Amino acid sequence: MRNRSQESEVRRQKFISCRATVRRPSLFVFLLLALSLSPFPSSPLFAQQSSNLHQWGAVTLFHGLPSDRVRAIAQDRHGAMWFGTDAGLARYDGRRVQRIGGDAVASRRVFALQFDEDGETLWVGTDAGAYVTRAAGGEFRSVTETAGKSVTAIATVKGERGQTLMTTGEGMLFDCRLRDDGGADVRVIADDTTLGANAKDGQSLELTSVVAIGESYLVGTRGRGLLSVEGGVVREVTSRPRAFFVEAITQDERGRVWLGAQTASGDSGLFASKSIRERWDKASDESVAGGSSAGEESAAQSQLQPFVKVHGGSTGTIAALALDESGDLWAGTDGAGVIRYRDGRRLERLTFANTAGGLRSDRISAVFVDREGVVWFGTDRGVCRYDSRALKVEQVSADAQSNFVRTLFRARSGRLLAGSNKGLFARDETSAMWRAVGALGNKRIYAMVEDGDGTLLVGTSGGLFVGLDSPRVKATDDQTDAADVEESKDEIDSNRNESSETGASETGSNEVEAEVKKAPAREPAVSGDVRAVALFRGGTFIAVYGRGVERVERRAGELRRTLVWPKDERDAGGRKVVSLHVATDRLWIGTADSGAFFFDGMMVRGEPALEKLKGAAVWAMSGAGDTDNEGSAGDRLWLATGRGLYAYRTREQSLVEVAPGVDARYVISAGVDDSTNSQAWCATAGAGLLKVSIDERFGAMVARLDGERGLPSQNAFALLPLGEGNGADGALLIGTSRGVGRYEPGLTSPALMATRVTGAGAHTVDDLARGLRLAYPQNSLVVDVAATGTRTFPEQFQYGFLLLDDAANVVRRKLAHDASFELENLPPGKYRVEARGYTADLLASSPLSFSIEVERAPFPWATAALSLLLVAALVAIVWGAAQNRRLARTAGALAEVNRQLGAARLQLAHETESERRRIARDLHDATLSDLRRLMLMSDDLPSTGAKEGAGNSQRDVAPAIFRGEIESISEEIRRICEDLSPSALENVGLAAALEWALSECGARLLPAESQFTYQFTCDENLEERLRFTRAEQMQLYRIVQEAVSNICRHAAATRVALSVSATEKNDLLLTLEDDGRGFNPQNKKARAGRGLANIKARASIIDAEVSWKERRGGGVIFTLRKAAKIFADGNSAENGGAHGLNV
Repeated sequence: MRNRSQESEVRRQKFISCRATVRRPSLFVFLLLALSLSPFPSSPLFAQQSSNLHQWGAVTLFHGLPSDRVRAIAQDRHGAMWFGTDAGLARYDGRRVQRIGGDAVASRRVFALQFDEDGETLWVGTDAGAYVTRAAGGEFRSVTETAGKSVTAIATVKGERGQTLMTTGEGMLFDCRLRDDGGADVRVIADDTTLGANAKDGQSLELTSVVAIGESYLVGTRGRGLLSVEGGVVREVTSRPRAFFVEAITQDERGRVWLGAQTASGDSGLFASKSIRERWDKASDESVAGGSSAGEESAAQSQLQPFVKVHGGSTGTIAALALDESGDLWAGTDGAGVIRYRDGRRLERLTFANTAGGLRSDRISAVFVDREGVVWFGTDRGVCRYDSRALKVEQVSADAQSNFVRTLFRARSGRLLAGSNKGLFARDETSAMWRAVGALGNKRIYAMVEDGDGTLLVGTSGGLFVGLDSPRVKATDDQTDAADVEESKDEIDSNRNESSETGASETGSNEVEAEVKKAPAREPAVSGDVRAVALFRGGTFIAVYGRGVERVERRAGELRRTLVWPKDERDAGGRKVVSLHVATDRLWIGTADSGAFFFDGMMVRGEPALEKLKGAAVWAMSGAGDTDNEGSAGDRLWLATGRGLYAYRTREQSLVEVAPGVDARYVISAGVDDSTNSQAWCATAGAGLLKVSIDERFGAMVARLDGERGLPSQNAFALLPLGEGNGADGALLIGTSRGVGRYEPGLTSPALMATRVTGAGAHTVDDLARGLRLAYPQNSLVVDVAATGTRTFPEQFQYGFLLLDDAANVVRRKLAHDASFELENLPPGKYRVEARGYTADLLASSPLSFSIEVERAPFPWATAALSLLLVAALVAIVWGAAQNRRLARTAGALAEVNRQLGAARLQLAHETESERRRIARDLHDATLSDLRRLMLMSDDLPSTGAKEGAGNSQRDVAPAIFRGEIESISEEIRRICEDLSPSALENVGLAAALEWALSECGARLLPAESQFTYQFTCDENLEERLRFTRAEQMQLYRIVQEAVSNICRHAAATRVALSVSATEKNDLLLTLEDDGRGFNPQNKKARAGRGLANIKARASIIDAEVSWKERRGGGVIFTLRKAAKIFADGNSAENGGAHGLNV
């Protein structure tokens, strides 16, 4: 059972996973419930380790699947997963689920999916026929011959490019071959006529599965069992007992054929070809023994291998079969979960119950193993993902201190040993359980090594133990041989002091009585706190903390110890030795605070480049021709220190900081990858497990395996590779403060593809294959890529980008989790971009490369011509500047002349008005006075009668008539005087004068029957807001007088309206509107008269704007607009206020 802290950790990780699922739906898998807590197996062959939350994941309707009922699964060459559901087809690239197929397969029930060998052409079997697309995700073309039929299975024929077999629920077997145009040539291999109807009900025989074996085809049916079709001949393949309803068929690499059939829930539904009998042991052979009798087989049938049932537990109906890389068979059942077989033996069984919901349903309809070994299950509750090689946890002991693993060792016999804070444990491979080695009691184990005789040497906190023969290590049973004894307080205090002295990170130490194994007491061969043991040049060397490095040798049957280093008191800091490492001709020594040294057999020396490590504990070293690790290569020495992980090149004597800031506790060299990059695994205290690589192109690369990926603790102290490549191509054991983790690194490189190209021009991803050409002046580009892998989350991928010039020199490089590469401000030339994606295990993808050409600016013919023009222009500019200066002077003079001319015009108008006033005054004062005198004189004339002596033709003028004529002349002269000098302007103001001009002109110029009605409107306080000079008022009056006169003479209007107002900008707005005949102001004939010219001339004198426009319904609208100057004191600008007229 797990302790409470571990259960809390599982719950915490589960909560984090749930949050990550909601926050980042682009995760490649969505983590489910915590797995089963049982640490030990029920199977006698293999143990089921402590459940790992990260082994399982799911993609469901919630994540975007068209339906939770998934019947088919496939994977394309880019690593994307394809799911066939009851509501259509979906594609999952690890980031999102996308519905595929358009109207063709959007709402179809998809029963089968199959990619061809190149991973490009996808065949889809639905309830309405088959479809094919040449490029995955492109246009789906219907296979016409299958239209309307339920295509239940699709299988490719190995070695035949583009050839597939299809079965239908209507009893037909098709041979389809892809054409170059994307269509398919279809041939019917068998139908109801050749296969026969279902004997049970006489209907068409339903075909469920098919596989090609040589020249024959094996077809699974529901009703007639397994059929063999070859050369048009159909035969039944017998099995014992007879399986009439076959659901799935597959063939392994050794040619064995496996069948999944319908059966009762308590029986086995797995059958295998009888040719595998001799590979099973006797017990298994007896369980599957038996075959068809001679009476049951015809002569033709005897050539076929009969099938036998594979016993070993009930399975119920097996609906799907799939094989992984190792040859293990995965069987999906209809109600009993998933069962894994190896060589016909049941290996494990996965159900909804024992995976705590990791397997979402026990009803499995599809099983698929992807190229990374991850198994996908199609269920009636979505797709489940199971990574059998993900990190698993094994509990060494229920006691926390015994579960604190400090060292791991594999003996030559293959036995695995784990040294913990409280004793030594050996793994029983039969039960997959760790059992305590009682001989060492509760000693703290630091190091283990075998000498040439196979004798196990164990370095502990209580000394060096010799003579434990590792193949015969006796393990005690935790359940039967354990007894409670007390651990002395002195030892507890000693452990506490040691932890403080060395800086070791230890957890789970409670100062309480501890349970240890009761075993016969053994005395150490060498006393002291032995931290490391090494075999160097035929001798045994041990690191004793507080004493130094000693050599142990047997003389006269006794072990003798000799101090090697330090012998001088000046090297007293070297007494705190914590690690030893043998590398070719050197024994490397790591200390707690003095750095690293090496012993060459004669003396101990240091390297100048390693001076940087002083003050940091060197916990472990690896590489540089490591004699213990076959995977190490080159001269690079890895050093795990309290300040981080370092790499030291012994030839170049250079030290590189690879993973700074971590407390590195153990390191093993993982050799080099395909690109000759040095790699290593590093266990840390607080940061989990690190995979590091020194890339020649990008420098140090680091990937982390920690609690988020299933490591039981962030504190790791030991590593043990189980494969030949030190964890590079095999399992890796990780000793942590909470047990042992077993991790199998990935072996498959990710797929990398470009997803988007962004630039100033229009570019597509397809353009990369042909190379990009950036026309001048474009010199920038952004390229987005995406890596795909089923064992690495999208956010865990790292991306490396290189920009190379035409000489292959690196212009720019980038290494980050960001999948975008920005190319900015590139000089003209040819470039090449190389991109790589790296998994969580630092496996590199194949390089994605493309070329870019940034075009140079074309020869500047236009520039040259423009330069010449520029020179000419400069000359012209100089000349023009001189001319402009002259013109400016002329313009200034002209402006002054115009100003003077305007002033003269205004003065002339003023003088004209003055002259008019003088004439009017003279007429009024002289002429009218004379007429008045003449009128008075006429009163003295005789009234009437003829003159004396005159003839009858001559008569005297009557005085009254004469007087009337004089008065008429006087009135006319008064009118002329009023016209010459309107008295209304001086007496009543501008507004009243304008109204008087409107009324007087109509009454004077028109007969009574033709006179018009008028309307006059004026803003209140207008005359207080607007101030005009006397000359301006006179011109305004004359303009209105002329406009009204035009109306009287030409318009024949019946209604005239005059409006005078001030705008928001305090401009004078005068509008005169009539309903007469009107005229078009644009007509040249209308403009030929003097009336309009006079109005425009007067308006220009006072800087006013006038306009005419036709009135809707007849007539003309005359508008005058003039800006007025406003003075707070009420005086005009022109006359300084002295002569201003207050209107």
